[in-house]
Amino acid sequence: MKTPSCARRRAAGFTLIEILVVLLLMGLLLTLLLPSFLKTIQHQKLLGAAQQTAILLRLARLQAIKTANFAVVQIDTTTGAVTAFSDPNNNQALDTGEPVLGRVDLPKGVTFMAVFGFTSPPTPAVAIFSSNGSVTAPGAFRLQNSAGDKIEARVLTTTSGRVVLQK
Repeated sequence: MKTPSCARRRAAGFTLIEILVVLLLMGLLLTLLLPSFLKTIQHQKLLGAAQQTAILLRLARLQAIKTANFAVVQIDTTTGAVTAFSDPNNNQALDTGEPVLGRVDLPKGVTFMAVFGFTSPPTPAVAIFSSNGSVTAPGAFRLQNSAGDKIEARVLTTTSGRVVLQK
């Protein structure tokens, strides 16, 4: 017959086998869930960069209307940055003294895939908004992550300058 102190001691802890079984189960769950979790993180980085690019496009449009000047959203593929600025002289370049409305640096693993429709004779492709809120050409900035997911920050029409996100 066991003494009460021995039975109490036995019930107070875990055996080595129990701990190993729990660790094995946690390892299996981690192995199964980690790829899905990493893919979700990559997609959220892409979505965040696309949303910030769309916000810069909307901000540039509103600034153009507010100040009755041109506003430009420029993509620099070499540095991985999107910059929006007011452009009173309409030279499509950021000159000294022109206010920068905002800048978005793409996170690691997100790249510019292509530019569609926007003015691209200047080396960095640009979207140009005029004082009435219209854009010179409808188009899209397409972003891609390392998993191959793609999202566009798109300006739908030249007259309205409406900005949307599309897959």
